[in-house]
Amino acid sequence: MSELDHLVRTRMLPGACRFGMTRVWRGRVFGLLSFGAIARLIAERARAFGVEVWAHDPFLDESEIRAHPVRPVSFDRLVEGADFLVIQAPLTPETHHAFDRTTLRRMKPTAVLINTGRGPIVEDAALYQALAEGWIAGAALDDLEDEPAKQRDWRPRNPLFTLPNVIITQRRDGRGFRVRATPEPGLNVPEGAVACGVPSCWDAG
Repeated sequence: MSELDHLVRTRMLPGACRFGMTRVWRGRVFGLLSFGAIARLIAERARAFGVEVWAHDPFLDESEIRAHPVRPVSFDRLVEGADFLVIQAPLTPETHHAFDRTTLRRMKPTAVLINTGRGPIVEDAALYQALAEGWIAGAALDDLEDEPAKQRDWRPRNPLFTLPNVIITQRRDGRGFRVRATPEPGLNVPEGAVACGVPSCWDAG
């Protein structure tokens, strides 16, 4: 998505048109960490793009996962085999920093990590290194490790904002809490690198 955004901003529309969603997705492995109600809806929609859907959920029988139909796999297999890995797991002592340097190193260099769960499941410093050094291809985050929507006077010091291969959106949880966000002096935030009004405002309402 960030590459498509760049192509449009630079008026390279023929290049943008060459990106077909079916071509990008078909035959790839779409992985889900946790397989609750929302993950099942995601899986149903993802299959329309021709992907093979895998899921890891230690609290479900494999037969329940297969019934959707989704392939149940171990956490290790999910991390090492997924082309797109969506985190839907809850934040627990076991999942805190589950995606650290060790885990990110095991992912495909072409993989995209998508965190629609809690921010602290992903270690931001490790993710920054993984994206900057090409351990993985990209990331999309619905929240950061420090969970800005829960803080007042939060300031975007996170170096992830400087990377072109990460998409960061506002976290919405229905609490109507707004965090004003002003970039730190000297922090180079590329135009269009951060979606939904950040860094001018992070609105979690």
